[in-house]
Amino acid sequence: MNPRLKAPFPYAGGKSKVAEVVWERIGDVAVYVEPFFGSGAVLFARPHAPRVETVNDADGLLCNAYRAIRLDPEHVAYWADWPVMEADLHARHLQLVAARDGLTAKLCAQPEYFDAELAGKWIYGASCWIGSGWCSGEGPWIAVDGKLVKREDTVTAGVERKRPHLMNEGKGVFAKVPHLGDGGRGIHRQVPQMGDFGRGINAPDGVSRQVPHLGHLGKGVHAPGISRQAPLLRGDSGAAGAGIHGTGVTRQIGQLSGYPGGAGRGIHSGSMVRKTSNAGILAWMEALAARLRNVRIVCGDWSRVVGPAGTVHIGTTGILLDPPYRHTTRDVRMYHHDDSAVWDQARTWAIEHGTDPRIRIALCGYAGPIMPPGWTEYVWKASGGYGSQGNGQGRENCVRERIWFSPHCIRRQLSLFDAQEVVS
Repeated sequence: MNPRLKAPFPYAGGKSKVAEVVWERIGDVAVYVEPFFGSGAVLFARPHAPRVETVNDADGLLCNAYRAIRLDPEHVAYWADWPVMEADLHARHLQLVAARDGLTAKLCAQPEYFDAELAGKWIYGASCWIGSGWCSGEGPWIAVDGKLVKREDTVTAGVERKRPHLMNEGKGVFAKVPHLGDGGRGIHRQVPQMGDFGRGINAPDGVSRQVPHLGHLGKGVHAPGISRQAPLLRGDSGAAGAGIHGTGVTRQIGQLSGYPGGAGRGIHSGSMVRKTSNAGILAWMEALAARLRNVRIVCGDWSRVVGPAGTVHIGTTGILLDPPYRHTTRDVRMYHHDDSAVWDQARTWAIEHGTDPRIRIALCGYAGPIMPPGWTEYVWKASGGYGSQGNGQGRENCVRERIWFSPHCIRRQLSLFDAQEVVS
């Protein structure tokens, strides 16, 4: 496996720094599950050949990005490859927030559905955005008659007006019109229609599949909005960029078929396909597509992927539980789908199943909770990010990171000088 493979966007709460420790304790299990996938740092750092792997996230935009990367990396790269432009960042933000619920419903109704354009735009925006609030649908700014208008009331879910990231960490990605429907709009409209969705009696729209509402989106005057902010304007410690604009993405690779004069590949052979001019971004997407080829990507409630049918009935199972931490300890706008009770729910589930010899659980969180006898507590310090700057709560939280491993995880051989792990 490629230990340097990572998501093409920055993501709050990633566990890349401790991925090696997690795999040491979980081992080469037959089944691996991440109910709260996020950046997928631990999955991408797996040191052994993949076996049965399932990942889940409640955020439809995030799941769409991974599904689109796996099924159509070329078009995702095209839409993600775009210069850092403040107006474009906010136009795409509005488009994505408005499209979230409909996109999530289609992802759940059709197993092969994805929207490569929205995926690329989401990656671009996540790479340009500063701190939390990306696609949260909250803030004072909304679109009215094609213009951004700042509302004075606090009832509506608007958009936080920020400038895009103007640091050299800028992460631009793609081009295009913020059209929200499924209709074609000239040669520049890419619609990855995957079937008969919404067409005739065979349409899957009518199934009794309930999709939870993920915000105050599209409700009359309570139109979704964006956080109006500047894009990333500077670089940290000489960094060349974050996400798709990180160091190395502009590296040159060999001739790729399908470029002007090329024959194309797969379903795109012989057809006119948009290509990014950045070979590094395309190579990155294709590497991720190869890694995700056999990964089962689920969108919904985390508890759906930890049942026995898809875990212990197959074999020894490793489960990484990295839910959003309690609201009292962090920024409450860090994630779009953010239930303040989910961490305690995950902890309760972990305790109830931690004694099963077929399951090896890693539970992430901040210091404080006491786990039952037999669990081990691993102490580590996060690298930081925007939350660690200054003297606020974010800096304090960096040293409060913990991972609790269940009794049947593989034991580490500790020395007298290793004080990072405590046995309950």
